[in-house]
Amino acid sequence: MPLNVDLQMFFSHAFTSRLSSALKQLWIMAVCNLLWCTWTERNKLKFDGLNFNAQRFKQFFILSFKDSASIVFMPFSSRSSPPSFALLGLSPLRSSAPKFIPVSWTAPLTSWIKVNTDGSFRSPNIGGFGGIFRDTESNFLGAFASKVDVPSAIDAEVLAVIEAIRVALVKRWTHVWLETDSTLVIKYFNSPSLIPWRLRTVWLNCIHLARRITLHITHIYREGNTVADKLATYGAANEGSIWWMVLPSFLRTLFNTDLESRISYRFR
Repeated sequence: MPLNVDLQMFFSHAFTSRLSSALKQLWIMAVCNLLWCTWTERNKLKFDGLNFNAQRFKQFFILSFKDSASIVFMPFSSRSSPPSFALLGLSPLRSSAPKFIPVSWTAPLTSWIKVNTDGSFRSPNIGGFGGIFRDTESNFLGAFASKVDVPSAIDAEVLAVIEAIRVALVKRWTHVWLETDSTLVIKYFNSPSLIPWRLRTVWLNCIHLARRITLHITHIYREGNTVADKLATYGAANEGSIWWMVLPSFLRTLFNTDLESRISYRFR
Protein backbone atom coordinates (compact mmCIF):
# COMPACT_ATOMS: atom_id res chain seq x y z
CA MET A 1 0.00 0.00 0.00
CA PRO A 2 1.55 3.35 -1.04
CA LEU A 3 2.44 5.81 1.67
CA ASN A 4 0.87 9.19 1.10
CA VAL A 5 2.57 11.93 3.09
CA ASP A 6 1.11 15.40 3.01
CA LEU A 7 3.94 17.92 3.28
CA GLN A 8 1.67 20.23 5.23
CA MET A 9 1.54 17.62 7.99
CA PHE A 10 5.16 18.39 8.92
CA PHE A 11 4.15 21.98 9.71
CA SER A 12 0.75 21.30 11.24
CA HIS A 13 -0.17 22.30 14.78
CA ALA A 14 -0.94 18.69 15.70
CA PHE A 15 2.54 17.63 14.69
CA THR A 16 4.39 20.50 16.39
CA SER A 17 2.10 21.33 19.33
CA ARG A 18 4.36 19.67 21.91
CA LEU A 19 7.42 21.59 20.79
CA SER A 20 8.61 24.82 22.33
CA SER A 21 8.54 27.89 20.10
CA ALA A 22 12.32 27.65 19.57
CA LEU A 23 12.20 23.93 18.70
CA LYS A 24 9.23 24.52 16.41
CA GLN A 25 11.22 27.13 14.51
CA LEU A 26 14.22 24.81 14.36
CA TRP A 27 12.01 21.99 13.06
CA ILE A 28 10.62 24.13 10.25
CA MET A 29 14.17 25.09 9.26
CA ALA A 30 15.20 21.42 9.27
CA VAL A 31 12.35 20.37 6.96
CA CYS A 32 12.89 23.30 4.57
CA ASN A 33 16.62 22.67 4.39
CA LEU A 34 16.08 18.95 3.79
CA LEU A 35 13.77 19.73 0.88
CA TRP A 36 16.20 22.26 -0.57
CA CYS A 37 19.21 19.94 -0.20
CA THR A 38 17.27 17.06 -1.77
CA TRP A 39 16.33 19.24 -4.75
CA THR A 40 19.93 20.47 -5.12
CA GLU A 41 21.25 16.90 -4.95
CA ARG A 42 18.70 15.80 -7.54
CA ASN A 43 19.94 18.49 -9.92
CA LYS A 44 23.56 17.47 -9.40
CA LEU A 45 22.70 13.84 -10.15
CA LYS A 46 20.72 14.73 -13.26
CA PHE A 47 22.74 17.57 -14.77
CA ASP A 48 26.28 17.21 -13.43
CA GLY A 49 26.60 13.43 -13.66
CA LEU A 50 27.28 13.15 -9.93
CA ASN A 51 26.85 9.82 -8.14
CA PHE A 52 24.87 9.86 -4.92
CA ASN A 53 26.99 9.74 -1.80
CA ALA A 54 25.08 9.47 1.49
CA GLN A 55 27.93 10.82 3.63
CA ARG A 56 28.41 13.85 1.38
CA PHE A 57 24.67 14.54 1.35
CA LYS A 58 24.51 14.28 5.14
CA GLN A 59 27.37 16.76 5.52
CA PHE A 60 25.77 19.10 2.98
CA PHE A 61 22.46 19.03 4.87
CA ILE A 62 24.03 19.61 8.30
CA LEU A 63 26.10 22.56 7.07
CA SER A 64 23.09 24.09 5.31
CA PHE A 65 20.86 23.54 8.34
CA LYS A 66 23.38 25.04 10.75
CA ASP A 67 23.93 28.02 8.45
CA SER A 68 20.19 28.72 8.37
CA ALA A 69 19.69 28.23 12.09
CA SER A 70 22.58 30.56 12.93
CA ILE A 71 20.64 33.37 11.25
CA VAL A 72 18.13 33.25 14.11
CA PHE A 73 19.95 31.64 17.03
CA MET A 74 23.20 32.83 18.52
CA PRO A 75 26.24 30.52 18.88
CA PHE A 76 26.22 28.97 22.33
CA SER A 77 27.43 25.73 23.86
CA SER A 78 25.90 24.28 27.00
CA ARG A 79 25.05 20.84 28.32
CA SER A 80 21.71 22.22 29.42
CA SER A 81 20.69 23.04 25.84
CA PRO A 82 18.28 20.64 24.12
CA PRO A 83 20.20 17.98 22.16
CA SER A 84 19.16 19.41 18.80
CA PHE A 85 20.56 22.84 19.70
CA ALA A 86 23.64 21.41 21.39
CA LEU A 87 24.43 19.46 18.21
CA LEU A 88 24.40 22.70 16.23
CA GLY A 89 26.26 24.68 18.90
CA LEU A 90 23.37 27.14 19.26
CA SER A 91 21.22 28.47 22.07
CA PRO A 92 17.40 28.35 21.98
CA LEU A 93 17.29 31.27 24.41
CA ARG A 94 19.53 33.76 22.63
CA SER A 95 17.84 34.56 19.36
CA SER A 96 19.00 37.42 17.20
CA ALA A 97 17.38 39.39 14.43
CA PRO A 98 18.75 38.48 11.00
CA LYS A 99 20.97 40.94 9.16
CA PHE A 100 20.53 41.44 5.44
CA ILE A 101 23.77 42.19 3.59
CA PRO A 102 23.47 43.38 -0.02
CA VAL A 103 26.04 41.70 -2.28
CA SER A 104 26.85 42.50 -5.90
CA TRP A 105 29.78 42.11 -8.28
CA THR A 106 31.51 45.35 -9.29
CA ALA A 107 33.83 46.03 -12.20
CA PRO A 108 37.44 47.06 -11.51
CA LEU A 109 38.84 50.55 -11.86
CA THR A 110 40.31 51.81 -15.12
CA SER A 111 43.46 49.93 -16.23
CA TRP A 112 42.75 47.08 -13.80
CA ILE A 113 41.74 43.50 -14.61
CA LYS A 114 39.53 41.67 -12.13
CA VAL A 115 39.65 37.91 -11.72
CA ASN A 116 37.16 36.02 -9.58
CA THR A 117 38.21 32.55 -8.47
CA ASP A 118 36.60 29.65 -6.65
CA GLY A 119 37.17 26.01 -5.79
CA SER A 120 34.81 23.05 -5.66
CA PHE A 121 35.11 19.83 -3.67
CA ARG A 122 32.77 17.00 -4.65
CA SER A 123 34.11 13.94 -2.86
CA PRO A 124 37.40 12.66 -1.43
CA ASN A 125 40.19 13.45 -3.91
CA ILE A 126 37.85 14.93 -6.53
CA GLY A 127 37.66 18.68 -6.88
CA GLY A 128 37.76 21.48 -9.37
CA PHE A 129 38.58 25.14 -9.66
CA GLY A 130 37.81 28.01 -11.98
CA GLY A 131 38.23 31.70 -12.59
CA ILE A 132 37.02 34.49 -14.87
CA PHE A 133 38.79 37.66 -16.02
CA ARG A 134 36.92 40.90 -16.78
CA ASP A 135 37.98 44.48 -17.49
CA THR A 136 36.74 47.85 -16.29
CA GLU A 137 33.83 47.73 -18.76
CA SER A 138 32.89 44.26 -17.49
CA ASN A 139 33.99 42.75 -20.81
CA PHE A 140 34.85 39.06 -20.80
CA LEU A 141 38.61 38.52 -21.19
CA GLY A 142 38.82 34.79 -20.57
CA ALA A 143 37.98 32.01 -18.13
CA PHE A 144 39.49 28.75 -16.98
CA ALA A 145 38.34 25.57 -15.26
CA SER A 146 40.15 22.42 -14.25
CA LYS A 147 39.58 19.12 -12.49
CA VAL A 148 42.07 18.33 -9.72
CA ASP A 149 42.95 15.52 -7.37
CA VAL A 150 42.83 17.23 -3.95
CA PRO A 151 42.05 16.17 -0.35
CA SER A 152 40.02 19.25 0.62
CA ALA A 153 38.11 22.29 -0.62
CA ILE A 154 40.82 24.75 0.44
CA ASP A 155 43.31 23.01 -1.86
CA ALA A 156 41.03 23.73 -4.80
CA GLU A 157 40.63 27.37 -3.70
CA VAL A 158 44.40 27.83 -3.49
CA LEU A 159 45.04 26.18 -6.87
CA ALA A 160 42.46 28.49 -8.45
CA VAL A 161 44.38 31.54 -7.21
CA ILE A 162 47.71 30.11 -8.39
CA GLU A 163 46.27 29.51 -11.86
CA ALA A 164 44.78 33.03 -11.97
CA ILE A 165 48.16 34.60 -11.22
CA ARG A 166 49.88 32.35 -13.75
CA VAL A 167 47.44 33.42 -16.48
CA ALA A 168 47.84 37.11 -15.56
CA LEU A 169 51.61 36.81 -15.94
CA VAL A 170 51.31 35.03 -19.30
CA LYS A 171 48.87 37.70 -20.54
CA ARG A 172 51.16 40.43 -19.17
CA TRP A 173 48.37 42.08 -17.21
CA THR A 174 50.16 44.35 -14.79
CA HIS A 175 47.30 45.46 -12.51
CA VAL A 176 45.20 42.55 -11.28
CA TRP A 177 42.37 42.60 -8.77
CA LEU A 178 41.90 39.13 -7.33
CA GLU A 179 38.53 38.47 -5.69
CA THR A 180 37.70 35.30 -3.77
CA ASP A 181 35.01 34.11 -1.37
CA SER A 182 37.62 32.26 0.70
CA THR A 183 38.77 34.18 3.76
CA LEU A 184 41.46 31.52 4.28
CA VAL A 185 43.10 32.33 0.96
CA ILE A 186 43.38 35.98 1.99
CA LYS A 187 44.91 34.90 5.30
CA TYR A 188 47.45 32.79 3.41
CA PHE A 189 48.54 35.85 1.45
CA ASN A 190 49.07 37.82 4.64
CA SER A 191 50.57 34.91 6.60
CA PRO A 192 52.03 32.26 4.24
CA SER A 193 53.19 30.15 7.19
CA LEU A 194 49.54 29.29 7.95
CA ILE A 195 49.03 27.38 4.72
CA PRO A 196 48.99 23.53 4.95
CA TRP A 197 52.41 22.02 4.40
CA ARG A 198 51.29 20.12 1.29
CA LEU A 199 50.62 23.45 -0.46
CA ARG A 200 53.45 25.50 0.98
CA THR A 201 56.01 25.15 -1.82
CA VAL A 202 53.63 25.99 -4.68
CA TRP A 203 52.11 28.81 -2.62
CA LEU A 204 55.44 30.44 -1.82
CA ASN A 205 56.36 30.21 -5.50
CA CYS A 206 53.04 31.84 -6.37
CA ILE A 207 53.63 34.73 -3.98
CA HIS A 208 57.12 35.22 -5.43
CA LEU A 209 55.73 35.41 -8.97
CA ALA A 210 52.90 37.71 -7.89
CA ARG A 211 55.47 40.36 -6.99
CA ARG A 212 55.98 40.96 -10.70
CA ILE A 213 52.53 42.54 -10.94
CA THR A 214 50.45 44.97 -8.91
CA LEU A 215 48.03 42.68 -7.10
CA HIS A 216 44.99 43.76 -5.12
CA ILE A 217 43.15 41.05 -3.15
CA THR A 218 39.65 41.29 -1.68
CA HIS A 219 36.96 39.05 -0.26
CA ILE A 220 33.46 38.75 -1.69
CA TYR A 221 30.58 36.71 -0.32
CA ARG A 222 29.68 33.65 -2.37
CA GLU A 223 26.43 35.33 -3.48
CA GLY A 224 28.58 37.72 -5.52
CA ASN A 225 30.97 35.04 -6.78
CA THR A 226 28.50 32.85 -8.64
CA VAL A 227 30.27 32.89 -12.02
CA ALA A 228 33.52 31.58 -10.53
CA ASP A 229 31.54 29.03 -8.51
CA LYS A 230 29.91 27.75 -11.71
CA LEU A 231 33.31 27.41 -13.36
CA ALA A 232 34.68 25.48 -10.37
CA THR A 233 31.70 23.13 -10.48
CA TYR A 234 32.23 22.64 -14.20
CA GLY A 235 35.88 21.86 -13.59
CA ALA A 236 35.07 19.21 -10.99
CA ALA A 237 32.54 17.53 -13.30
CA ASN A 238 34.72 17.41 -16.43
CA GLU A 239 38.10 15.92 -17.17
CA GLY A 240 41.20 18.00 -17.82
CA SER A 241 41.68 21.75 -18.03
CA ILE A 242 40.09 24.26 -20.36
CA TRP A 243 40.55 27.93 -21.26
CA TRP A 244 37.72 29.91 -22.86
CA MET A 245 38.41 32.92 -25.08
CA VAL A 246 34.67 33.35 -25.70
CA LEU A 247 32.06 33.39 -22.95
CA PRO A 248 30.66 29.82 -22.65
CA SER A 249 26.88 29.50 -22.92
CA PHE A 250 26.45 27.96 -19.46
CA LEU A 251 27.80 31.17 -17.90
CA ARG A 252 25.67 33.64 -19.85
CA THR A 253 22.85 34.12 -17.33
CA LEU A 254 25.14 34.56 -14.33
CA PHE A 255 27.49 36.76 -16.33
CA ASN A 256 24.61 39.08 -17.28
CA THR A 257 23.52 39.23 -13.64
CA ASP A 258 26.96 40.59 -12.73
CA LEU A 259 26.95 42.86 -15.78
CA GLU A 260 23.76 44.51 -14.54
CA SER A 261 25.12 44.73 -10.96
CA ARG A 262 22.06 42.98 -9.62
CA ILE A 263 21.98 42.79 -5.84
CA SER A 264 21.71 39.50 -3.96
CA TYR A 265 21.20 39.37 -0.21
CA ARG A 266 23.18 37.44 2.34
CA PHE A 267 21.48 36.67 5.65
CA ARG A 268 23.44 36.72 8.90
